[in-house]
Amino acid sequence: MRMAKSSSSSINHPTLCIIGKHDRMTPKKVGLELASKIDKSQKVIIEDSGHMSILETASETKNLLKDFFKNNT
Repeated sequence: MRMAKSSSSSINHPTLCIIGKHDRMTPKKVGLELASKIDKSQKVIIEDSGHMSILETASETKNLLKDFFKNNT
C-alpha cells in the first residue's frame, strides 16, 4: 500500500492516528508509518479493532476522540 508522502508530511496540526491492530485494509505498519510522517501526531493502537474502530470498539474510540479534541482545541 502506497501513501501520499508529500501530503502527510505537510500536515502541521495536531493529528490523532487511530490504528486498529487487526486492520487488513490499512495494516498497522502503514498506520505507524503515516503517524511518523506527521510532526504533531499522536498514535493509538486499538488492540481489539480492525478497520472500523468506531463500530468495533465504539466506546474506546469515542473516548480517544473526546480526549484528543479536549486537549487540542
